[in-house]
Amino acid sequence: MSDEKIPGPGEPGPETAGSAPSEPGSSTDPVAHDASSPAPDEASAPAPEDASAPAAGGSRTRRYIAIGAVAGVLCVGGIGAYAFATLSGGGEQPHDVLPASALAYGRVDLDPSAGQKIEILRLLQKFPDLQDKIGDENADLRQLFIENALGEDCDVDFAADVEPWLGQRVGVALLSEPLEPVAAIQVDDEDAARTGIAQLTECSGEDESGIAFLDGYAIVGPTQESVDAAVAAAAEESLGEKAEFTEALESIGDQGVASGWVDYGALLSHPEFEELIAEGAELSGQPGLAMPEMAAELGVATVVVRAEASAIEVRGSIEGAAEISGGESLDAAQIPDTTVVAGGAAASEEYWDAYRSSFTDSLAAAGIDEATAAQFEGMLGVSVDELTTLLTSDPLFTVGERGLTDLGGMTGPESVGNLDVALRAHGDQAELRDIVERLATAAAMFGGVELTVEDVEGGVALATSDTALEAGSGLAASETFRSVVPFDTISSLGYVDFDKLQPVIELFAEGDEAAAENLEPLRAFGVSASGDEFSARLSFDE
Repeated sequence: MSDEKIPGPGEPGPETAGSAPSEPGSSTDPVAHDASSPAPDEASAPAPEDASAPAAGGSRTRRYIAIGAVAGVLCVGGIGAYAFATLSGGGEQPHDVLPASALAYGRVDLDPSAGQKIEILRLLQKFPDLQDKIGDENADLRQLFIENALGEDCDVDFAADVEPWLGQRVGVALLSEPLEPVAAIQVDDEDAARTGIAQLTECSGEDESGIAFLDGYAIVGPTQESVDAAVAAAAEESLGEKAEFTEALESIGDQGVASGWVDYGALLSHPEFEELIAEGAELSGQPGLAMPEMAAELGVATVVVRAEASAIEVRGSIEGAAEISGGESLDAAQIPDTTVVAGGAAASEEYWDAYRSSFTDSLAAAGIDEATAAQFEGMLGVSVDELTTLLTSDPLFTVGERGLTDLGGMTGPESVGNLDVALRAHGDQAELRDIVERLATAAAMFGGVELTVEDVEGGVALATSDTALEAGSGLAASETFRSVVPFDTISSLGYVDFDKLQPVIELFAEGDEAAAENLEPLRAFGVSASGDEFSARLSFDE
Protein backbone atom coordinates (compact mmCIF):
# COMPACT_ATOMS: atom_id res chain seq x y z
CA MET A 1 0.00 0.00 0.00
CA SER A 2 1.26 3.45 -0.80
CA ASP A 3 1.76 5.55 2.31
CA GLU A 4 1.07 8.75 0.37
CA LYS A 5 -1.65 10.69 2.21
CA ILE A 6 -4.58 12.01 0.23
CA PRO A 7 -4.50 15.77 0.85
CA GLY A 8 -7.49 17.32 2.56
CA PRO A 9 -8.84 20.85 2.05
CA GLY A 10 -6.15 23.42 2.66
CA GLU A 11 -3.39 20.77 2.96
CA PRO A 12 -0.33 20.62 0.71
CA GLY A 13 -0.38 18.01 -1.99
CA PRO A 14 1.84 14.92 -2.17
CA GLU A 15 5.51 15.12 -3.00
CA THR A 16 6.22 15.92 -6.63
CA ALA A 17 8.35 13.64 -8.76
CA GLY A 18 11.40 15.75 -8.05
CA SER A 19 10.95 15.82 -4.28
CA ALA A 20 13.35 14.03 -1.99
CA PRO A 21 12.05 10.73 -0.62
CA SER A 22 11.00 10.52 3.04
CA GLU A 23 13.80 9.85 5.44
CA PRO A 24 13.58 7.01 7.92
CA GLY A 25 11.98 8.27 11.12
CA SER A 26 9.81 10.85 9.34
CA SER A 27 6.04 10.87 9.81
CA THR A 28 5.61 9.29 6.37
CA ASP A 29 7.86 6.35 7.23
CA PRO A 30 5.37 3.52 7.89
CA VAL A 31 7.25 2.23 10.90
CA ALA A 32 8.13 5.59 12.45
CA HIS A 33 6.97 6.11 16.03
CA ASP A 34 7.44 9.87 16.11
CA ALA A 35 9.43 12.16 13.84
CA SER A 36 10.31 14.36 16.78
CA SER A 37 11.58 11.58 19.04
CA PRO A 38 15.31 11.40 19.87
CA ALA A 39 17.36 9.00 17.83
CA PRO A 40 17.57 5.49 19.27
CA ASP A 41 21.20 5.93 20.24
CA GLU A 42 20.54 8.97 22.43
CA ALA A 43 20.80 8.46 26.15
CA SER A 44 17.20 9.49 26.73
CA ALA A 45 15.73 6.87 24.42
CA PRO A 46 14.06 3.90 26.14
CA ALA A 47 15.06 0.40 25.19
CA PRO A 48 12.69 -1.20 22.68
CA GLU A 49 11.74 -3.99 25.04
CA ASP A 50 10.61 -1.48 27.69
CA ALA A 51 8.31 0.21 25.20
CA SER A 52 6.51 -3.01 24.46
CA ALA A 53 6.22 -4.29 28.01
CA PRO A 54 2.69 -4.41 29.45
CA ALA A 55 1.83 -2.61 32.66
CA ALA A 56 2.78 -4.58 35.72
CA GLY A 57 0.07 -6.98 36.78
CA GLY A 58 -2.13 -6.08 33.80
CA SER A 59 -3.79 -8.92 31.94
CA ARG A 60 -4.04 -9.07 28.18
CA THR A 61 -7.79 -8.50 28.41
CA ARG A 62 -7.37 -5.36 30.54
CA ARG A 63 -4.91 -3.90 28.01
CA TYR A 64 -7.37 -4.65 25.21
CA ILE A 65 -10.15 -2.93 27.14
CA ALA A 66 -7.93 0.11 27.57
CA ILE A 67 -7.38 0.37 23.80
CA GLY A 68 -11.11 -0.10 23.24
CA ALA A 69 -11.87 2.56 25.84
CA VAL A 70 -9.71 5.17 24.12
CA ALA A 71 -11.26 4.44 20.72
CA GLY A 72 -14.72 4.17 22.29
CA VAL A 73 -14.51 7.58 23.95
CA LEU A 74 -13.55 9.14 20.63
CA CYS A 75 -16.23 7.22 18.71
CA VAL A 76 -19.01 8.10 21.14
CA GLY A 77 -17.80 11.65 21.35
CA GLY A 78 -17.97 11.97 17.60
CA ILE A 79 -21.65 11.04 17.44
CA GLY A 80 -22.54 14.45 18.78
CA ALA A 81 -20.48 16.31 16.22
CA TYR A 82 -22.56 15.57 13.14
CA ALA A 83 -24.68 18.69 13.32
CA PHE A 84 -21.63 20.95 13.36
CA ALA A 85 -19.39 19.19 10.86
CA THR A 86 -19.12 20.24 7.21
CA LEU A 87 -21.69 18.86 4.77
CA SER A 88 -19.26 16.71 2.82
CA GLY A 89 -18.13 13.11 3.17
CA GLY A 90 -15.45 10.94 1.63
CA GLY A 91 -11.71 10.81 2.21
CA GLU A 92 -9.28 8.21 3.51
CA GLN A 93 -10.80 5.69 5.92
CA PRO A 94 -9.30 3.85 8.92
CA HIS A 95 -9.32 0.56 7.00
CA ASP A 96 -6.73 2.08 4.66
CA VAL A 97 -4.16 2.16 7.49
CA LEU A 98 -5.01 -1.12 9.25
CA PRO A 99 -3.57 -4.53 8.26
CA ALA A 100 -5.31 -6.96 5.91
CA SER A 101 -4.87 -9.63 8.61
CA ALA A 102 -7.69 -8.09 10.68
CA LEU A 103 -10.46 -10.49 11.67
CA ALA A 104 -12.90 -7.75 12.69
CA TYR A 105 -13.19 -4.03 12.04
CA GLY A 106 -15.46 -1.18 13.08
CA ARG A 107 -15.40 2.53 12.34
CA VAL A 108 -17.27 5.70 13.21
CA ASP A 109 -17.20 8.57 10.73
CA LEU A 110 -17.39 12.04 12.25
CA ASP A 111 -17.93 13.39 8.73
CA PRO A 112 -20.56 11.17 7.05
CA SER A 113 -22.77 12.15 4.12
CA ALA A 114 -24.83 15.32 4.35
CA GLY A 115 -28.13 13.45 4.58
CA GLN A 116 -26.95 11.35 7.51
CA LYS A 117 -25.81 14.42 9.44
CA ILE A 118 -29.11 16.21 8.93
CA GLU A 119 -31.17 13.21 10.05
CA ILE A 120 -28.98 12.64 13.12
CA LEU A 121 -29.45 16.30 14.10
CA ARG A 122 -33.22 16.09 13.72
CA LEU A 123 -33.44 12.93 15.83
CA LEU A 124 -31.19 14.31 18.58
CA GLN A 125 -33.38 17.39 18.79
CA LYS A 126 -36.30 15.19 19.87
CA PHE A 127 -34.65 14.63 23.27
CA PRO A 128 -35.38 17.50 25.71
CA ASP A 129 -31.96 17.13 27.38
CA LEU A 130 -30.22 17.79 24.06
CA GLN A 131 -32.45 20.44 22.51
CA ASP A 132 -30.75 23.41 24.16
CA LYS A 133 -27.26 22.11 23.45
CA ILE A 134 -28.01 21.37 19.80
CA GLY A 135 -29.67 24.76 19.41
CA ASP A 136 -26.45 26.53 20.36
CA GLU A 137 -24.52 27.08 17.13
CA ASN A 138 -21.29 27.41 19.07
CA ALA A 139 -21.68 24.10 20.93
CA ASP A 140 -19.35 21.21 20.23
CA LEU A 141 -21.16 18.00 21.14
CA ARG A 142 -17.93 16.04 20.85
CA GLN A 143 -16.85 17.81 24.02
CA LEU A 144 -20.13 16.95 25.76
CA PHE A 145 -19.95 13.25 24.97
CA ILE A 146 -16.22 12.83 25.53
CA GLU A 147 -16.27 14.55 28.91
CA ASN A 148 -19.29 12.48 29.99
CA ALA A 149 -17.57 9.28 28.87
CA LEU A 150 -14.35 10.12 30.72
CA GLY A 151 -15.99 11.08 34.01
CA GLU A 152 -15.05 13.64 36.61
CA ASP A 153 -11.90 11.84 37.79
CA CYS A 154 -10.17 12.20 34.42
CA ASP A 155 -8.06 15.35 34.19
CA VAL A 156 -8.46 15.92 30.45
CA ASP A 157 -9.56 19.26 29.02
CA PHE A 158 -11.28 18.78 25.66
CA ALA A 159 -10.35 22.18 24.21
CA ALA A 160 -6.70 21.92 25.26
CA ASP A 161 -6.00 18.17 25.14
CA VAL A 162 -8.29 16.64 22.45
CA GLU A 163 -9.75 19.17 20.02
CA PRO A 164 -6.41 20.39 18.59
CA TRP A 165 -5.47 16.96 17.22
CA LEU A 166 -8.68 14.92 16.76
CA GLY A 167 -9.56 14.29 13.13
CA GLN A 168 -12.79 13.04 11.56
CA ARG A 169 -12.55 9.24 11.70
CA VAL A 170 -11.90 6.48 14.23
CA GLY A 171 -11.61 2.74 13.55
CA VAL A 172 -10.72 -0.36 15.55
CA ALA A 173 -9.50 -3.69 14.18
CA LEU A 174 -8.97 -7.06 15.88
CA LEU A 175 -5.76 -8.46 14.45
CA SER A 176 -4.94 -12.12 13.95
CA GLU A 177 -1.26 -12.51 14.90
CA PRO A 178 -1.49 -12.09 17.84
CA LEU A 179 -5.21 -11.76 18.54
CA GLU A 180 -5.38 -8.19 19.83
CA PRO A 181 -7.05 -4.84 19.02
CA VAL A 182 -5.46 -1.88 17.30
CA ALA A 183 -7.16 1.49 16.90
CA ALA A 184 -6.70 3.95 14.03
CA ILE A 185 -7.51 7.54 15.03
CA GLN A 186 -7.36 10.27 12.41
CA VAL A 187 -5.26 13.16 13.72
CA ASP A 188 -4.38 16.68 12.61
CA ASP A 189 -1.32 17.13 14.85
CA GLU A 190 0.90 14.14 15.64
CA ASP A 191 2.74 15.68 18.59
CA ALA A 192 -0.48 16.84 20.26
CA ALA A 193 -2.12 13.50 19.49
CA ARG A 194 0.71 11.60 21.16
CA THR A 195 0.24 13.58 24.36
CA GLY A 196 -3.55 13.53 24.23
CA ILE A 197 -3.84 9.80 23.57
CA ALA A 198 -1.42 9.09 26.42
CA GLN A 199 -3.74 11.06 28.71
CA LEU A 200 -6.81 9.14 27.52
CA THR A 201 -4.96 5.84 27.99
CA GLU A 202 -4.08 6.80 31.55
CA CYS A 203 -7.72 7.70 32.22
CA SER A 204 -8.72 4.21 31.07
CA GLY A 205 -6.61 2.70 33.84
CA GLU A 206 -3.45 1.69 31.96
CA ASP A 207 0.03 3.13 32.39
CA GLU A 208 1.07 2.85 28.76
CA SER A 209 0.23 1.71 25.24
CA GLY A 210 1.97 1.68 21.89
CA ILE A 211 1.53 4.46 19.32
CA ALA A 212 2.77 5.13 15.79
CA PHE A 213 1.59 7.22 12.85
CA LEU A 214 0.65 6.34 9.28
CA ASP A 215 -0.99 8.48 6.60
CA GLY A 216 -2.56 10.97 9.00
CA TYR A 217 -3.68 8.36 11.54
CA ALA A 218 -2.45 7.50 15.02
CA ILE A 219 -2.22 3.72 15.32
CA VAL A 220 -2.73 2.73 18.97
CA GLY A 221 -2.32 -0.76 20.45
CA PRO A 222 -1.50 -2.65 23.65
CA THR A 223 2.28 -2.48 23.09
CA GLN A 224 4.74 -0.59 20.92
CA GLU A 225 5.85 -3.86 19.36
CA SER A 226 2.32 -4.73 18.27
CA VAL A 227 1.74 -1.24 16.87
CA ASP A 228 4.97 -1.28 14.87
CA ALA A 229 4.05 -4.69 13.44
CA ALA A 230 0.56 -3.46 12.54
CA VAL A 231 1.85 -0.37 10.77
CA ALA A 232 4.43 -2.36 8.81
CA ALA A 233 1.78 -4.93 7.83
CA ALA A 234 -0.68 -2.21 6.76
CA ALA A 235 1.99 -0.55 4.64
CA GLU A 236 2.46 -3.88 2.84
CA GLU A 237 -1.26 -4.64 2.44
CA SER A 238 -4.09 -2.76 4.12
CA LEU A 239 -7.52 -4.06 4.99
CA GLY A 240 -8.85 -1.67 2.35
CA GLU A 241 -6.88 -3.63 -0.28
CA LYS A 242 -8.28 -7.01 0.77
CA ALA A 243 -10.79 -8.17 -1.87
CA GLU A 244 -13.00 -10.06 0.59
CA PHE A 245 -13.29 -6.95 2.76
CA THR A 246 -13.90 -4.46 -0.05
CA GLU A 247 -16.58 -6.66 -1.63
CA ALA A 248 -18.37 -6.93 1.71
CA LEU A 249 -18.09 -3.18 2.22
CA GLU A 250 -19.51 -2.48 -1.24
CA SER A 251 -22.51 -4.69 -0.43
CA ILE A 252 -23.41 -2.32 2.42
CA GLY A 253 -23.81 0.68 0.14
CA ASP A 254 -23.85 4.01 1.98
CA GLN A 255 -21.46 3.60 4.94
CA GLY A 256 -23.79 5.62 7.15
CA VAL A 257 -22.86 6.86 10.60
CA ALA A 258 -20.79 3.77 11.41
CA SER A 259 -20.04 0.37 9.91
CA GLY A 260 -18.33 -2.88 10.77
CA TRP A 261 -17.05 -6.15 9.35
CA VAL A 262 -16.24 -9.50 10.96
CA ASP A 263 -14.81 -12.72 9.52
CA TYR A 264 -16.76 -14.96 11.92
CA GLY A 265 -15.37 -18.24 10.66
CA ALA A 266 -11.76 -17.13 11.06
CA LEU A 267 -12.42 -15.43 14.41
CA LEU A 268 -14.30 -18.29 16.09
CA SER A 269 -11.78 -20.86 14.90
CA HIS A 270 -8.78 -18.79 16.03
CA PRO A 271 -6.76 -20.73 18.64
CA GLU A 272 -6.59 -17.68 20.95
CA PHE A 273 -10.30 -16.81 20.75
CA GLU A 274 -11.53 -19.25 23.39
CA GLU A 275 -8.73 -18.14 25.72
CA LEU A 276 -9.67 -14.50 25.22
CA ILE A 277 -13.35 -15.21 25.98
CA ALA A 278 -12.33 -17.08 29.14
CA GLU A 279 -10.20 -14.13 30.27
CA GLY A 280 -13.10 -11.77 29.64
CA ALA A 281 -15.48 -13.98 31.62
CA GLU A 282 -13.04 -14.13 34.52
CA LEU A 283 -12.60 -10.36 34.44
CA SER A 284 -16.38 -9.76 34.48
CA GLY A 285 -17.07 -12.45 37.05
CA GLN A 286 -19.56 -14.14 34.66
CA PRO A 287 -19.22 -17.68 33.30
CA GLY A 288 -20.21 -16.72 29.76
CA LEU A 289 -22.06 -18.86 27.23
CA ALA A 290 -20.26 -21.67 25.44
CA MET A 291 -20.25 -21.14 21.68
CA PRO A 292 -22.07 -23.80 19.62
CA GLU A 293 -19.55 -25.59 17.38
CA MET A 294 -21.63 -24.89 14.28
CA ALA A 295 -21.09 -21.14 14.81
CA ALA A 296 -17.58 -21.61 13.37
CA GLU A 297 -19.29 -22.33 10.03
CA LEU A 298 -20.45 -18.72 9.78
CA GLY A 299 -18.81 -16.54 7.15
CA VAL A 300 -18.33 -12.80 6.82
CA ALA A 301 -20.65 -10.40 8.64
CA THR A 302 -21.23 -6.76 7.79
CA VAL A 303 -23.10 -4.08 9.72
CA VAL A 304 -23.96 -0.42 9.13
CA VAL A 305 -25.64 2.25 11.27
CA ARG A 306 -27.87 4.70 9.39
CA ALA A 307 -30.23 7.50 10.32
CA GLU A 308 -33.59 8.14 8.66
CA ALA A 309 -36.23 10.83 9.09
CA SER A 310 -37.86 9.05 12.04
CA ALA A 311 -35.61 6.09 12.85
CA ILE A 312 -32.07 4.89 13.47
CA GLU A 313 -31.20 1.43 12.16
CA VAL A 314 -28.36 -1.03 12.59
CA ARG A 315 -28.58 -3.27 9.52
CA GLY A 316 -26.35 -6.15 8.49
CA SER A 317 -25.93 -9.71 7.35
CA ILE A 318 -24.02 -12.84 8.39
CA GLU A 319 -23.09 -15.35 5.70
CA GLY A 320 -24.34 -18.82 6.58
CA ALA A 321 -26.74 -17.74 9.34
CA ALA A 322 -29.83 -18.98 7.52
CA GLU A 323 -28.22 -22.32 6.66
CA ILE A 324 -27.10 -22.92 10.23
CA SER A 325 -30.44 -21.93 11.79
CA GLY A 326 -32.36 -23.99 9.24
CA GLY A 327 -34.22 -21.12 7.59
CA GLU A 328 -37.23 -21.48 9.89
CA SER A 329 -39.56 -18.54 10.62
CA LEU A 330 -41.86 -17.38 13.40
CA ASP A 331 -45.61 -17.32 12.86
CA ALA A 332 -46.17 -13.59 13.29
CA ALA A 333 -49.92 -14.14 12.98
CA GLN A 334 -49.83 -15.63 16.49
CA ILE A 335 -48.70 -12.30 17.95
CA PRO A 336 -51.76 -10.33 19.15
CA ASP A 337 -52.18 -6.80 17.81
CA THR A 338 -52.36 -5.55 21.42
CA THR A 339 -48.78 -6.71 22.09
CA VAL A 340 -46.45 -4.29 23.87
CA VAL A 341 -43.38 -6.54 24.26
CA ALA A 342 -42.51 -9.61 22.19
CA GLY A 343 -39.54 -11.91 21.75
CA GLY A 344 -38.90 -15.22 20.07
CA ALA A 345 -36.87 -17.32 17.67
CA ALA A 346 -37.38 -20.16 15.20
CA ALA A 347 -34.66 -22.57 14.09
CA SER A 348 -34.02 -26.15 13.05
CA GLU A 349 -33.94 -28.91 15.65
CA GLU A 350 -30.25 -29.41 14.85
CA TYR A 351 -29.56 -25.79 15.77
CA TRP A 352 -31.53 -25.99 19.02
CA ASP A 353 -29.75 -29.24 19.97
CA ALA A 354 -26.39 -27.51 19.52
CA TYR A 355 -27.58 -24.55 21.54
CA ARG A 356 -28.86 -26.78 24.37
CA SER A 357 -25.51 -28.54 24.48
CA SER A 358 -23.61 -25.25 24.73
CA PHE A 359 -26.06 -24.00 27.37
CA THR A 360 -25.50 -27.15 29.44
CA ASP A 361 -21.74 -26.59 29.23
CA SER A 362 -22.24 -22.99 30.37
CA LEU A 363 -24.30 -24.10 33.38
CA ALA A 364 -21.55 -26.51 34.38
CA ALA A 365 -18.99 -23.73 34.08
CA ALA A 366 -21.21 -21.57 36.31
CA GLY A 367 -21.12 -24.22 39.04
CA ILE A 368 -24.70 -25.52 38.65
CA ASP A 369 -24.21 -29.04 40.01
CA GLU A 370 -26.67 -31.93 40.37
CA ALA A 371 -27.74 -30.87 43.88
CA THR A 372 -28.62 -27.36 42.68
CA ALA A 373 -30.46 -28.78 39.69
CA ALA A 374 -32.45 -31.09 42.00
CA GLN A 375 -33.48 -28.13 44.16
CA PHE A 376 -34.59 -26.30 41.05
CA GLU A 377 -36.70 -29.25 39.92
CA GLY A 378 -38.30 -29.59 43.37
CA MET A 379 -39.37 -25.96 43.28
CA LEU A 380 -40.66 -25.71 39.69
CA GLY A 381 -41.68 -29.28 39.04
CA VAL A 382 -39.53 -29.52 35.93
CA SER A 383 -35.84 -30.28 35.44
CA VAL A 384 -33.30 -27.83 34.10
CA ASP A 385 -33.12 -29.90 30.89
CA GLU A 386 -36.91 -29.79 30.49
CA LEU A 387 -37.05 -26.04 31.03
CA THR A 388 -34.24 -25.63 28.51
CA THR A 389 -36.23 -27.74 26.04
CA LEU A 390 -39.28 -25.52 26.54
CA LEU A 391 -37.30 -22.33 26.00
CA THR A 392 -35.54 -23.67 22.91
CA SER A 393 -38.61 -24.98 21.08
CA ASP A 394 -39.21 -22.03 18.76
CA PRO A 395 -40.34 -19.92 21.73
CA LEU A 396 -42.53 -16.83 21.38
CA PHE A 397 -43.01 -14.59 24.43
CA THR A 398 -45.58 -11.76 24.46
CA VAL A 399 -46.87 -9.12 26.87
CA GLY A 400 -50.16 -7.42 26.02
CA GLU A 401 -51.46 -3.94 26.72
CA ARG A 402 -54.31 -5.00 29.04
CA GLY A 403 -53.78 -4.26 32.71
CA LEU A 404 -50.61 -2.17 32.33
CA THR A 405 -52.33 1.02 33.45
CA ASP A 406 -53.21 -0.71 36.75
CA LEU A 407 -49.82 -2.32 37.26
CA GLY A 408 -49.03 -0.14 40.25
CA GLY A 409 -52.21 -1.29 41.99
CA MET A 410 -51.58 -5.03 41.81
CA THR A 411 -52.25 -6.48 45.25
CA GLY A 412 -51.27 -10.14 45.01
CA PRO A 413 -51.03 -13.32 42.93
CA GLU A 414 -54.68 -13.05 41.94
CA SER A 415 -53.89 -9.80 40.08
CA VAL A 416 -51.62 -11.64 37.63
CA GLY A 417 -54.72 -12.67 35.70
CA ASN A 418 -55.34 -9.01 34.88
CA LEU A 419 -52.24 -9.06 32.65
CA ASP A 420 -51.80 -10.63 29.23
CA VAL A 421 -48.49 -12.51 29.35
CA ALA A 422 -47.91 -15.66 27.30
CA LEU A 423 -45.18 -18.09 26.30
CA ARG A 424 -45.75 -20.21 23.21
CA ALA A 425 -43.47 -23.16 22.41
CA HIS A 426 -43.54 -25.19 19.21
CA GLY A 427 -42.56 -28.80 18.63
CA ASP A 428 -43.63 -32.10 20.18
CA GLN A 429 -47.01 -31.03 21.53
CA ALA A 430 -47.39 -33.90 24.04
CA GLU A 431 -43.90 -33.36 25.49
CA LEU A 432 -44.32 -29.59 25.72
CA ARG A 433 -47.80 -29.84 27.27
CA ASP A 434 -46.46 -32.14 29.99
CA ILE A 435 -43.76 -29.59 30.85
CA VAL A 436 -46.03 -26.52 30.93
CA GLU A 437 -48.75 -28.30 32.90
CA ARG A 438 -46.23 -29.11 35.63
CA LEU A 439 -45.06 -25.48 35.60
CA ALA A 440 -48.66 -24.31 35.92
CA THR A 441 -49.21 -26.68 38.85
CA ALA A 442 -46.08 -25.39 40.62
CA ALA A 443 -47.16 -21.76 40.04
CA ALA A 444 -50.56 -22.43 41.62
CA MET A 445 -49.17 -24.50 44.50
CA PHE A 446 -46.23 -22.31 45.52
CA GLY A 447 -47.21 -18.88 44.20
CA GLY A 448 -50.97 -18.88 44.15
CA VAL A 449 -50.88 -17.89 40.48
CA GLU A 450 -53.42 -19.48 38.15
CA LEU A 451 -52.02 -20.00 34.65
CA THR A 452 -53.74 -21.11 31.45
CA VAL A 453 -52.43 -24.01 29.36
CA GLU A 454 -53.70 -24.18 25.81
CA ASP A 455 -52.77 -25.92 22.58
CA VAL A 456 -51.77 -23.57 19.76
CA GLU A 457 -50.90 -24.31 16.15
CA GLY A 458 -47.75 -26.43 16.21
CA GLY A 459 -47.30 -26.35 19.96
CA VAL A 460 -48.50 -25.30 23.42
CA ALA A 461 -48.97 -21.99 25.25
CA LEU A 462 -48.66 -21.05 28.92
CA ALA A 463 -50.43 -17.76 29.72
CA THR A 464 -51.72 -15.59 32.54
CA SER A 465 -55.12 -15.23 30.84
CA ASP A 466 -57.22 -16.42 27.90
CA THR A 467 -57.06 -12.97 26.29
CA ALA A 468 -53.26 -13.22 26.12
CA LEU A 469 -53.72 -15.87 23.42
CA GLU A 470 -56.19 -13.98 21.24
CA ALA A 471 -54.51 -13.35 17.91
CA GLY A 472 -56.76 -10.51 16.72
CA SER A 473 -55.60 -9.02 13.43
CA GLY A 474 -51.99 -9.87 14.21
CA LEU A 475 -49.21 -7.54 15.23
CA ALA A 476 -47.48 -7.93 11.87
CA ALA A 477 -50.10 -5.65 10.32
CA SER A 478 -49.41 -2.86 12.81
CA GLU A 479 -47.81 0.31 11.45
CA THR A 480 -45.78 0.67 14.66
CA PHE A 481 -44.46 -2.89 14.32
CA ARG A 482 -43.53 -2.31 10.68
CA SER A 483 -41.64 0.86 11.66
CA VAL A 484 -39.03 -1.27 13.44
CA VAL A 485 -39.28 -4.72 11.81
CA PRO A 486 -38.46 -4.51 8.08
CA PHE A 487 -38.81 -8.22 7.20
CA ASP A 488 -41.87 -10.13 5.98
CA THR A 489 -40.56 -13.44 7.29
CA ILE A 490 -38.89 -13.41 10.71
CA SER A 491 -36.57 -16.02 12.23
CA SER A 492 -35.90 -14.11 15.47
CA LEU A 493 -37.56 -11.12 17.08
CA GLY A 494 -37.37 -8.66 19.94
CA TYR A 495 -39.96 -5.87 20.05
CA VAL A 496 -41.03 -3.04 22.38
CA ASP A 497 -43.86 -0.57 21.73
CA PHE A 498 -42.85 2.47 23.81
CA ASP A 499 -46.13 4.28 23.17
CA LYS A 500 -48.20 1.41 24.62
CA LEU A 501 -45.63 0.90 27.38
CA GLN A 502 -46.06 4.49 28.57
CA PRO A 503 -48.00 3.56 31.76
CA VAL A 504 -45.15 1.30 32.86
CA ILE A 505 -42.55 3.94 32.00
CA GLU A 506 -44.43 6.52 34.05
CA LEU A 507 -44.70 4.09 36.97
CA PHE A 508 -40.99 3.28 37.10
CA ALA A 509 -39.89 6.83 36.25
CA GLU A 510 -42.04 8.34 38.99
CA GLY A 511 -40.12 11.23 40.53
CA ASP A 512 -37.73 11.38 37.57
CA GLU A 513 -39.47 13.66 35.10
CA ALA A 514 -36.36 14.09 32.97
CA ALA A 515 -36.14 10.33 32.30
CA ALA A 516 -39.81 10.14 31.35
CA GLU A 517 -39.52 13.16 29.04
CA ASN A 518 -36.51 11.70 27.25
CA LEU A 519 -38.31 8.39 26.67
CA GLU A 520 -41.45 10.11 25.39
CA PRO A 521 -40.16 10.74 21.81
CA LEU A 522 -39.50 7.02 21.32
CA ARG A 523 -42.10 5.09 19.34
CA ALA A 524 -40.82 1.53 19.20
CA PHE A 525 -37.72 -0.68 19.15
CA GLY A 526 -37.27 -3.87 17.19
CA VAL A 527 -34.46 -6.34 16.64
CA SER A 528 -35.14 -9.00 14.03
CA ALA A 529 -33.54 -11.44 11.62
CA SER A 530 -34.56 -13.04 8.35
CA GLY A 531 -32.32 -15.47 6.55
CA ASP A 532 -28.79 -14.07 6.64
CA GLU A 533 -29.98 -10.52 7.34
CA PHE A 534 -30.59 -8.79 10.65
CA SER A 535 -31.86 -5.41 11.78
CA ALA A 536 -32.15 -3.34 14.96
CA ARG A 537 -34.33 -0.25 14.58
CA LEU A 538 -35.35 2.50 16.97
CA SER A 539 -38.26 4.60 15.68
CA PHE A 540 -39.42 8.00 16.91
CA ASP A 541 -42.84 9.64 17.07
CA GLU A 542 -43.39 12.09 14.23
